[in-house]
Amino acid sequence: MIRKSYWASSILLIAIIFASSIIITPSVNANSSEPPEDTDYVMIDDYWNMSLTGNGTLIWGGTKYGHGPDTGEEGYVIDPDGNITWGYEVDRKWVQFIRPVYGVWDLGEPYFKVVVFPQQDHGPQPQEALEYKIWGSNSFNISNPENIVWVPADLDRVYKKGWSDVGESPGKTCNDDYVAVWDFNGACYQFIKLLSIWPYPYDDPEIDAVKGVSYIELWIEVNSPYHTLNLKSKGKWTTVYIELPEGHSVSDINVSS
Repeated sequence: MIRKSYWASSILLIAIIFASSIIITPSVNANSSEPPEDTDYVMIDDYWNMSLTGNGTLIWGGTKYGHGPDTGEEGYVIDPDGNITWGYEVDRKWVQFIRPVYGVWDLGEPYFKVVVFPQQDHGPQPQEALEYKIWGSNSFNISNPENIVWVPADLDRVYKKGWSDVGESPGKTCNDDYVAVWDFNGACYQFIKLLSIWPYPYDDPEIDAVKGVSYIELWIEVNSPYHTLNLKSKGKWTTVYIELPEGHSVSDINVSS
């Protein structure tokens, strides 16, 4: 009787473990709908300003390659002839990274912000567009890629309309939408690591390109309530008002400049 109870308990325990392993393994649908950890970013209902796009070349990683329709619709085609160069330019050609494989881009020089151009193949949004995390480093050795100290970036802004108006219409998601800007809180890094937030074998994300965010010189108007300033008055401070041109944000200002 004791032996029978023991076997019954063992079978029940095995059933519980097996059932638990099924429950904690995410399905494709649940995987796509789970929101990213970064939730304090700003969603901007506008296009990314491509004149702010700097350098960036994919030098490591890649699982699959493909491209989105030139007409801008969601969707993709996997191309066996694709290669790592498909992660170089913003051109609707993409590289996919299935964990544990990650991508590393060389920006050519350190940047304090980076912009990521994802490729949209289906919803829901913006979860589908933000299926990755970003890190930075100022050293990367291809012969020893794992011995690198990576610093995490923070998701700052997401441009809902992407980088192109091709195929744009009200309420429609295009394959270039949800361009994301990540920052390093004042630090600058040359090498950028991108890793999927999903465990193997879920095949996301698809990334068109990763680039540095370039500085540009702006002539801005500074308004003060005083028409004349007396530099000999030895005053310590005064209040002025700065208005940036359309399409620029105060978070783009490098306060150390």
